Amino acid sequence: MLILKKKTAKLIYECLCQSYGEGLISEEELNGLLAYPPDPKMGDLALPCFRLAKALRNSPVKIAETLAAGIACDEFASVEALNGYLNFKINPTAFATRVVGDIKAQGKTYGSPNCGQGKT
Repeated sequence: MLILKKKTAKLIYECLCQSYGEGLISEEELNGLLAYPPDPKMGDLALPCFRLAKALRNSPVKIAETLAAGIACDEFASVEALNGYLNFKINPTAFATRVVGDIKAQGKTYGSPNCGQGKT
């Protein structure tokens, strides 16, 4: 799920740059803003657009709608704007297909973190 979260942050970043210009927020900051909604009916991932509203001088609702219209990814069944939030619902088939492909490609190293590698 962490890989999908990073991929989602990258998609949002690219859409923000295309719609509003570069330099507003980094991919890392977007990754930090992405959250798991308390109610699964809302989606699997959500981006609150309230922090972006001040920088973009636009309403969170409008920002969420703009981003929802500009983001497309096979791993999402839907990308919807709702009350200033950008909600993502995962397409389980596409997600599973990618994960199985990653597992096959990485073999025994799949899931092994390399953070701290080379450090004592």
